[in-house]
Amino acid sequence: MISYIKGVIIKKLPTSVIIENNGLGYEVFLNTNNPTIYENNEIELYSYLNVREDAWTLYGFLSWEEREVFLLLISVSGIGPKIAMAIISYSSLSQLKRSIATGNIDGLIKIPGIGKKTAQRIVVELKDKMADLILPSEKVEGETDNGTPVADNSLVFEGLKALGYQPMEIKRVLPLVLKENSGADDSTLIKKALQLLAKI
Repeated sequence: MISYIKGVIIKKLPTSVIIENNGLGYEVFLNTNNPTIYENNEIELYSYLNVREDAWTLYGFLSWEEREVFLLLISVSGIGPKIAMAIISYSSLSQLKRSIATGNIDGLIKIPGIGKKTAQRIVVELKDKMADLILPSEKVEGETDNGTPVADNSLVFEGLKALGYQPMEIKRVLPLVLKENSGADDSTLIKKALQLLAKI
């Protein structure tokens, strides 16, 4: 089993890269959206070798945690390595873990190739396991110990982060916003949070 590879990216493709290592070129399928994935850059990857009768395919990961999530995904019936990599590549790893741990079906079906039944199967089979992978720093105030929030706040949290706010700032206002605006959509919640953040 090839579990690690280090080398220089000599070619970047839409869903994979060619890595030169000791005179040999290895095609590795990975999340090419990451800003560290560019030609002539030396890179270190954890990897998973998928062996079939007609092909050996190498998948790469920038962190061991990303590899763990990938392995959990391919343990679900109907989820192969290509779909699992597409899931990991769609959003941040933190957001993906939270979507599964909190049963956020709507968040999962936004991923191309993932229908409602598949999303439900992922949640049923991985909800508890994914909750165990959520780090304390990734939890938002107002969550239970297993990572389940008082309300679905993962997209709101990520939206506020994208606007430049720090996690600690968001944690100060988000529980109050969720409590006072139960049932509101993500856009409304973000607007309400921005109003409170402006007063801090």
